[in-house]
Amino acid sequence: MSNGVAQIKGSTCETRQNMKPVQVLIMSALLIASACVTPTWRTPERLDFFDLERQRSIPVIIYGADDNPRPLAVLSSGYGAPPDAYSFLASHLAARGYVVAAIQHDLEGDEAPASSGDIATLRRPIWERGAANIAFVIEALRERRLASAEKVLLIGHSQGGDISMLYAETRPADLAAVFSLGSAGKSLDRIVHKLTESVRGIRMRRSSRPIAVRR
Repeated sequence: MSNGVAQIKGSTCETRQNMKPVQVLIMSALLIASACVTPTWRTPERLDFFDLERQRSIPVIIYGADDNPRPLAVLSSGYGAPPDAYSFLASHLAARGYVVAAIQHDLEGDEAPASSGDIATLRRPIWERGAANIAFVIEALRERRLASAEKVLLIGHSQGGDISMLYAETRPADLAAVFSLGSAGKSLDRIVHKLTESVRGIRMRRSSRPIAVRR
């Protein structure tokens, strides 16, 4: 283990309840990062941001918004998945004191990610676009006083995991922790080095094997 990043590869889970494997993995991992409060909050709402500099729409579903700024968690889903695909996780985090931004990174007309060849090189423009989305949303939510200035929790699955890891590599000082599940392309080596220089008190679990979780 090391500070700052959690990446979980594989999806082998054992559970007595009817939860999907990735749900069990994410919720188990988040127990180490959840704030222990039980507030009330507004119902989820969709916000459609627009980045003038990049001329790009950024649809976001917000969970856990309150009258006061709250710590921010950003969810990035896998390719083709809608932003509410992880509503179970967003609700879990909102119940523990976070305002959660579930970002839709893929828009109609976007190119599909490469499935062969040098994945890290070919997909990097998509990851960079997603990292720019995250940066824009963080700033926008803070300007609206929905998110506090505290360090951010990032969670991504599949391509969303690669996007989250690239953000962590380029902006480590912004983050409290990052969890990447099932991402294919981003190596942890340089990211861990950067995060351990700027983030303290968050442990990382790194594994090349599937993780079985019992409930």
